Amino acid sequence: MSGTARAGGGVVITGAGVVAPEPLRSVFAASGKGEGGWTAGSRGAGGERIEPPEITAFEIPEGAPAWGFEALDFRLSDYIASVKGYIDRCSAMALGAGKAALDRSGLKAGADGCEIGLCYATTFGCLDSMELFWAKTKGGNPRFAPPMPFTHAYANSPSSILAIEFGLRGHSIVFSGDVSCGLLAVARAADAIRLKESRAILAGASEALSAPRWRHHWAEGELSENGRWIALEEAGSKAGIVPGEGAAFLVLESAGDAAARGARPESEAAGWSLVPFGTSRRPAAALEAACREALAEANAGPADVSAVLLASPSAGKLAGTEREAMSKLFAGIERPPTYAPKLAGGEALSVSPVWCIAMASGCLADRLQPWPAVDGAGKLARPIEFAAPPRIALVSMLDPWGQAGAFVLRAV
Repeated sequence: MSGTARAGGGVVITGAGVVAPEPLRSVFAASGKGEGGWTAGSRGAGGERIEPPEITAFEIPEGAPAWGFEALDFRLSDYIASVKGYIDRCSAMALGAGKAALDRSGLKAGADGCEIGLCYATTFGCLDSMELFWAKTKGGNPRFAPPMPFTHAYANSPSSILAIEFGLRGHSIVFSGDVSCGLLAVARAADAIRLKESRAILAGASEALSAPRWRHHWAEGELSENGRWIALEEAGSKAGIVPGEGAAFLVLESAGDAAARGARPESEAAGWSLVPFGTSRRPAAALEAACREALAEANAGPADVSAVLLASPSAGKLAGTEREAMSKLFAGIERPPTYAPKLAGGEALSVSPVWCIAMASGCLADRLQPWPAVDGAGKLARPIEFAAPPRIALVSMLDPWGQAGAFVLRAV
């Protein structure tokens, strides 16, 4: 699915908000290049291996590895003072990132008759609330199951809370799936604005680490045994995933409406594509096709790309695919600087592509340096200084459920 025939004007990103574990948090917190800690050698910017911490926030299944990334010190009160009742961690992080994105954009619901929409994505949703509710039921006491967590346990609960807190009454949709649903939420927001179905949309995703999620990864044999993974290793590697959590949101508007209110866009959402793969198409071929389709929609080619951000360095059957696809996409030309934020933030599923889009947007606005850098073999590399201001950024994505995707941003 690509957008080469989509109608409407340009779509710009006017705000981005991210909740992420260290060391990614320092990158996104940078208010200007050289600020916020992203150049610190102790954080791996010199090319050394990034070591995830051990998880201690919840009970790990017996025998399961305890490695993972987690923003243990996240406090919703740092973002929103009005929330005082029960709230699930997945919803809390969504509120924090959504508030940061709206604040950066300067857009307020209801101002000048503007109704802001919402496109939200999550893979696992509010597992903590679901676990809390079902604990009594599984123990044989369903009459004592707490009612409040039940209302917070659905995958679309965070979207309802976001809409209530920020007064979002426009175009609204929730995507629940694997990695691709995060990219799809942002892409759908861009489409809705291009087609004049909405004037502005808050789009993004959130995921939380939890005991039930850890049990799932462990039961499926997906966890790394030593807290390390190799992002672009060949298929058959025993490197598993290192789970992570977080939230990322973007504010998208039509270029005309943003200009009319005097907003300064970070970047333009110039093109996107999703291409399925399976028995008839290899993942690498699907990813290359998605990248080419997204670039074509943006009226650009591989030689125009200033930076590549890999949204899904993965293990198992998809391992090595991004490296193969990028080698073919940039065959015969110099490969642009390449970055893999997931190496520093863990496997955050639906959030990962939105992390990448937010990082790419900040890079094109000359607000932050993408990180961490990887070389053509998928190894950590030293940050690469751009020879000229970056103009086109390409986000690539692979979803184990059979989708390859790409998103292209252009400097404004």
